[in-house]
Amino acid sequence: MGRVFIFGFLILVLSACSSYKEDELVVFDTEASYPEREILLSEVCDVTYVPLDNVEVVGGRPRLVTDQFIIYSNRESDLLFFDRQGRFVRKFNHRGSGPGEYAYIGKVIYDAASDCLVVAYNNKILYYTMSGEFLREQTLDSFVFVSDVKDYSSDRLLINNLHSLTSAYLMIDKASGKVVDSIGVVAEQAISPYVQVDLRNNMRYVYMPSYYNVVRSHDGLLINNISADTFYLLSAEKVLRPYLVRRPSVQDQTYPHFVNAWVETYLGYFLSTVERKFDAESQEGFEQAYYMIEKGSLKICRVHLVNDEIEDYEIHLDPEVIDRSVNASWGFLSLSAEELVAARDEGRIQSPELAEIVRGMDEEDNPVLMFMRFK
Repeated sequence: MGRVFIFGFLILVLSACSSYKEDELVVFDTEASYPEREILLSEVCDVTYVPLDNVEVVGGRPRLVTDQFIIYSNRESDLLFFDRQGRFVRKFNHRGSGPGEYAYIGKVIYDAASDCLVVAYNNKILYYTMSGEFLREQTLDSFVFVSDVKDYSSDRLLINNLHSLTSAYLMIDKASGKVVDSIGVVAEQAISPYVQVDLRNNMRYVYMPSYYNVVRSHDGLLINNISADTFYLLSAEKVLRPYLVRRPSVQDQTYPHFVNAWVETYLGYFLSTVERKFDAESQEGFEQAYYMIEKGSLKICRVHLVNDEIEDYEIHLDPEVIDRSVNASWGFLSLSAEELVAARDEGRIQSPELAEIVRGMDEEDNPVLMFMRFK
């Protein structure tokens, strides 16, 4: 089995006026006070809205959005399909403990080459047709726990293996389910994303911030290991190259700042940080900050995205908006009916398209998806 191990870091400090080149690294200081900048949402993306039929009740974020479908899951472990106009199409459920069944729905991705749906959980990978027919099931080695999975190529999946530091990223052959390669982004030691708290009632609670170890980009997959200081781009040609280095080292921080990179627009690269610090008593913490690296100059700013579609409705561009999209050129947010009805009644909706959608909306209706196509 071939392995790629990254043992050293090449650091190129860039001047503010330099142009971005493939062999240069962006240096990002998670503790620096970068200048602030306001950017209109309409400057970086075109927005459209899709209201979902109320035939089946759904909430929160979709599991997956493809060019044809918006796919949700519910508490019963149904997978519910809506078309891109929001019309309910079908659902299927294979929850169980037998062959072709999933114990729960972990990650859901679209295999574009085979036009099928992939459900991954624990060390299991199951394939279904888009109409719900079972195709095949694969069981990975016991040392593997699938925390994320991406459709890498026509014959490969990329798995983020939670249980390994040196084999954290595995290439899986779609046909056989065998590990055919691994990418080890080596750090001094693994840093847990979890905050464990023992409260007065003798109960232990575990809290975790949002972080993204594998992010789709225009040029491949971004490998963002939270325990390492250098981030890498894995190209479609299986070339691994560094693209960003963080400072100070995450290994030296009392409360680590995890970096989530990035969403690319014509204006720049949008990323975020989250501090692994949480107070269980007040339920406050995991403070986030949002930044943009300007294309060309590579200047970094603390960005405030002004939503000119809905007044006083905060929106951020970071990997969350593209994590469940099959295309890095567009992302989405789920707007709850309750939030939209409140915005309507308070006169905060500026978009004529959205105003028409919510004109007769009830608080119990399904959410509206806000699609953002990045410029």
